[in-house]
Amino acid sequence: MPKVSDDFMRDADASIARVEQQIAAAQEQARRGQQFQRDVAEVRATASSPRRELRVTVDASGRLLDADLSDAAMDLSPQALSRLLVDTARAAQRQAGEQAVRIAAELFGEHAGATERLRAEIADALPQGGGTNVRWS
Repeated sequence: MPKVSDDFMRDADASIARVEQQIAAAQEQARRGQQFQRDVAEVRATASSPRRELRVTVDASGRLLDADLSDAAMDLSPQALSRLLVDTARAAQRQAGEQAVRIAAELFGEHAGATERLRAEIADALPQGGGTNVRWS
């Protein structure tokens, strides 16, 4: 029976160690991905119009969760109220997106591919401009 060399055994042990490290890294990445999903599911952002006529709250996907209108909002024309609502919602959506990016950066790294992709998606979906006078609550 041929004898297995010590070099072969060292190479095999090194290969096994590399695979075990890759498995551990993949498990850690999966854990971070699950944590990201949990954390982002809890994101809420609220923005108020400059004169506080209305306040809106959105989730991380930008879905409108709540809108509070003051009596002053009823004095606005329908067109003005509509524009103010859209601008205020965009401001809240931008804030929620920034929160999601911060979460990704904390979990994956500031310059990780996942963080950069999320940052780019948010920039594409919510370009700067419009709603610049809106305040975040």
